[in-house]
Amino acid sequence: NGYNIIKKDNNLSLKLIEEKINFKQLGGVGDGKNHLLSEYFNDLESAKAIYPNVTSLTDFTINDAILSTAFNEFKYIYFSSGVYCFAQSISIPENKYVYGEGVKQTYIKQIKSSQAITINGSYVNL
Repeated sequence: NGYNIIKKDNNLSLKLIEEKINFKQLGGVGDGKNHLLSEYFNDLESAKAIYPNVTSLTDFTINDAILSTAFNEFKYIYFSSGVYCFAQSISIPENKYVYGEGVKQTYIKQIKSSQAITINGSYVNL
């Protein structure tokens, strides 16, 4: 139904949780090019204000930064057709899902890390 019950300080409240998002709606880039954070930010502090998990402007792509924060807000992240470049290994948290347009439509390209994707959880369906 899109709502989760959140218990905070012994009070129950309803919080709307967005379940799904298209990665491109968050600013993700699927053009097959490496877009380091240094293209978007002049200094690390500015980047960290939006993407708190980043530690460098040259070791993270904009896609790395967006995905690292997207898992905090969304359960399902959809990658439409394209080639998405990442510098960091993608770690999919438990109870989070990533899916794409399909074979020969959506590609995840690693530009620096030797391990493309790590899945945390007990159920894997690729």
